[in-house]
Amino acid sequence: MSLVLSDCDSNSQNDEIYSLAKKSKHKVKIIKGNVDKKINKDNEEKDPLLINYNISKYEIVIFENKEDDVKDNLNLKNNRKYKNVGQTKYQIYNYNNEQNLPNKKNKQYETQQQQQQQQQQQQQQQQQQQQQQQQQQQQQQQQQQQQQQQQQQQQQQQQQQQQQQQQQYQQQQQQQQQQQQQQQQQQQQQQQQQQQQQQQQQQQQQQQQQQQQQQQQQQQQQQQQQQQQQQQQQQQQQQQQQQANKTHKIINKIKIYKLTQMILANKIFN
Repeated sequence: MSLVLSDCDSNSQNDEIYSLAKKSKHKVKIIKGNVDKKINKDNEEKDPLLINYNISKYEIVIFENKEDDVKDNLNLKNNRKYKNVGQTKYQIYNYNNEQNLPNKKNKQYETQQQQQQQQQQQQQQQQQQQQQQQQQQQQQQQQQQQQQQQQQQQQQQQQQQQQQQQQQYQQQQQQQQQQQQQQQQQQQQQQQQQQQQQQQQQQQQQQQQQQQQQQQQQQQQQQQQQQQQQQQQQQQQQQQQQQANKTHKIINKIKIYKLTQMILANKIFN
């Protein structure tokens, strides 16, 4: 959009022009009155909507003196015709050259306007064709994008399936490892049990050996006691024999002494 000159006095139409022009980067101005009048720069100062619009180079858009056409064109914002300002109902001129403003009473201007309108119509047709081609291209691009998205989705699904398969494979490996570990643990437990049993058997054998040794010691002690008793008995017997021998000797001596006494007595008596 650019500098806009309007012959319409309706505020609603001016508001629509401003609402459209605000979206552009160019300066906006509405001049009321006839088109062939000179531009009154006082309107720029009086118009509060021109504040903070500081662009030196801009264009003039001149509306034709038909309110209905202006209204219709302003109401066609939705089909993007406001982008084609200066091609259907409007004529664009350079603001820096005010002497080139058109005079509507000039037939040359009308023929030029008709030619320009024809050119504009051709341009519009070309633009429509281009738009159709662009739409077709956009549709093709959308289809391609959809296909790409589908391919990407398929790839993602394949990747997810591969990941799931890998996860399953890893889980299987982990399960196998766990089973192997459990088997190893069971084997270790069995070995430990066997070792414990062997230790118990060894302990039992040691206990039996100790018992046998104790029995042997007891037998030896008994034998020693018996030997001691036998020795004591032998000693007692020896002592008894010695005493008996002594008593026999004494008795014999007594007997001898008595005999000698008897013999002596007999001799004396005889």
